[in-house]
Amino acid sequence: MISISSVAFSCEKTIEAIKLIDLNYVTDLKVPFKQFQIETESKVLFERDILTAKGEFISKEKINIGARTFEVHNYRSERYDISYSIDKTPSVEHEGSHFNKLLNLIDGLYKLPICSADFIDNWQNLAVTLEISSKPKVRYIYVDKKNRQVVLFENYDWHSFYPAKDNTKLIIGSGYLKE
Repeated sequence: MISISSVAFSCEKTIEAIKLIDLNYVTDLKVPFKQFQIETESKVLFERDILTAKGEFISKEKINIGARTFEVHNYRSERYDISYSIDKTPSVEHEGSHFNKLLNLIDGLYKLPICSADFIDNWQNLAVTLEISSKPKVRYIYVDKKNRQVVLFENYDWHSFYPAKDNTKLIIGSGYLKE
């Protein structure tokens, strides 16, 4: 049985984290990348043309995690270590569009009743999907529904999300500022 105080604590922490999110709907993701001083280019990755950070191709690898296989393309720029990955594990059943699920999670932050169980579940699922760390800090989320891309900036690191060609999986890009 869940106590009222644990729900209140969870709600308080969720609201605290959401208050630090700057959510923006845009029609061109080049602008936020430029604001964070990241050069971009269009590139075909995993059979899909996507906006990427400019970088020199370093390697391509397959990584097995449990029963799943990921294909990862690694790049390097002067300022960033960059990777793009996709889950290549065959789907047992049609899972639907992960990208549409991601958009619904983002929209749910502002449409679900605050502190409802659905609201808290929605936030937890979004945090896992966008790889949001538990530390409260300002995050910038840019959603381009037309071009079907989402980018999250935390400090100068970023994660980008694109639907795969078949619309059942996500292509995930990550850029980490070199120290």
